[in-house]
Parts: sequence; structure tokens; C-alpha cells
Amino acid sequence: EQLERQRVMVRFSFLREALRMDPFDEARYGNLSAAYNVTLENDVFALFVVDNSGTEGLIDREEILQFICSGHFDPIYVLWTTMRHVEVFLCNYDLQEDSKYIITAFKKQLSDRFGKQVYGSGVELANPAACNSEFRRLYRVITGSPFVPYGGHYTSKPTLFRKFADSISSGDTKARQYLLGQVLSQFEGEEENNRNYAGRYALLYELYSLPALNDKVHLLDEMYRDMRIETWKRNLQEILPSEAGKEEEQAGETVAAKAEKIICEEYSNPQMSLSLLAEQLGVSQSYLSRSFKQEYGENISHYLRRVRIGHAKVLMQHGNDNLNTIALKVGYLSDMNFIRVFKKMENETPGTFRKHNS
Repeated sequence: EQLERQRVMVRFSFLREALRMDPFDEARYGNLSAAYNVTLENDVFALFVVDNSGTEGLIDREEILQFICSGHFDPIYVLWTTMRHVEVFLCNYDLQEDSKYIITAFKKQLSDRFGKQVYGSGVELANPAACNSEFRRLYRVITGSPFVPYGGHYTSKPTLFRKFADSISSGDTKARQYLLGQVLSQFEGEEENNRNYAGRYALLYELYSLPALNDKVHLLDEMYRDMRIETWKRNLQEILPSEAGKEEEQAGETVAAKAEKIICEEYSNPQMSLSLLAEQLGVSQSYLSRSFKQEYGENISHYLRRVRIGHAKVLMQHGNDNLNTIALKVGYLSDMNFIRVFKKMENETPGTFRKHNS
């Protein structure tokens, strides 16, 4: 439960920093994504913004989050943050053909349900840069003034911290010890009243995201409470996993190959996703996503869709199951979602494919 609270804080801070970029910078966004271990790799984005000002009728953001996740809109991933009195919800979801209709309908549902004006993108957004621009437009609509970021920007060492976390996931002992020294050098010699808190929090975000350290959360919590360099040195040495079995792991399959094997064996699981794979393999989402794309040339969500649609085509060619049954067999709880994905990938509906190939 405590780990989940920390992950919520990570996602909150990630979206906040991404929206504060002005101008939006792809390289900096990539570093931010790696440092916070938040990977948005689905194809469609939608942004909803709610004015939560005033002393009466304040919305319960948890209720809105539950409403978003349980509706027919069914986003794959939802991020939430607050900018002054403005609540921001970013949905990153799977392929949809009728996104404009769904987004418009969903805005109306939120407004009717919570009694407040909900502002949102009228069409799907293609990437995080478009979300950043759309947020600024909606903020001006709500407040009547442009959004001006306040406070400091992200100024830590995301590449170094990401490499250190990756070395823990991969079991590269030599790299890990070297990088540990580099990490600690970032914080040594600081005055107590002038500590690099942004850097320390960024490193903690990286470490909290590693499933391999789930049983060491109490040590991370102690580092969160006690910023003294002595505590950090002691706990960082203690949280490093043991070396038993690492040589055997390095000589065997890569993490990406293990993920690919799980996808091919468990594609029928509707919960199959980047986050589930990362948890099963004991690595961070950002590390797995990068490794998989480097080895297979595409991201995990695209590969999973190809595997599912490939099996669906075989079932349609050599069986008599209806589309709803086939959708369930290949991991889609909704036959409508299955049809949308199939048409997007094959440029024809499942019914047309079956007619021409059965």
C-alpha cells in the first residue's frame, strides 16, 4: 500500500513536470519519462481539465478517476495532477476509430455526473507534445490568462539515475558499482541547508519503480525521510540485490526475449501489458520498454496486438467460433474493441477477412 502511494506520487509529479515544459522538448521529455519510470506507449491521448475552484461543490478526484477507469471509455492508462485549482486528467488508451465521438460523449458524462464544466480535447491527441499544447489552451479558457509555470524545473541527472536503475535490473555488477559511486558523488559535499532535493527525489522515483526492490521499500522510505549522505550510502549498498545466479541469468535469455516468450504464451490474458511484464520480470517499465524496442524494433503494445490478431486470423480460418468468442480467446474482453484493432491493422473487418479466407 505504501509503495502504491509512492507510485501515485511519481505519476502525479511526472505529469506535472511534463505539462510545465515551455516550450515542449522531446529530448527532455524522454529523460523525464526515464527518470520517473512512466512509459506512455499507446497510440491515442485524451486530455480532460476540470475547474475545481470555489469553496463549495469541490469534486473528489478519486471518484473521477474511478469513473474514468470504469466507463465505456476504458483508457489503458490514466495520469492525474493539479495545477493551482485546475485538475488535469490525461488518458493514454488503445486504438479507437471513433475517438472524437467518444471524447465528446465522455466530456458530457463527466459534466452531468459531477456538476462542473469539464473541458477537454475535442479530438484525439497524437503525442505528449500535443497534450502539453492542449493543456495550455484549456487553461487559458478556464482562467482567462496564460499558464505560467511556477517553482523550479526538473534539474536532476535523469540519464545517470536511469543507468544506475538499469544496472540493478540487468545484474551488471561492474557497471552498478561504478554508477553507484557516480550517484553518490552527486550528493557528497552538500551543505545541510543547500541539498539537491530534486536530484534525490528523482533517484528515489527511479528506485521505487523497480519491482526487484519491492522487498526493500522500507530502506527507500528511510532514505525519503532521512536525507543525510551517511544514510543514503548505507541504504544504497544494502538494497543492491545479491549476486547469486546473476552470471547464469546473463548467459541466458535477454529480458526482452523473456518478455516476448511470455507474450506469445499468455497473449490471451486481457491484463497483459508492459506494466504486468515488468512486474513479472522484476525490471522497470522504462528499461523493459527500451530493451524490447531495441531488440524487436517495435514497442510491446504493438507486438502484443500483432500476436493477438495473428492468432485471431488462424481461428477464423480454421474454426467456427463467433467473433465474441474469438475476441475472448485472444485477450479482448470487448468484441467491439477487437473489431476496431483488427480493422486498423488489417485494413478490413474480421467478417470480411473470414469471408475471403475461410
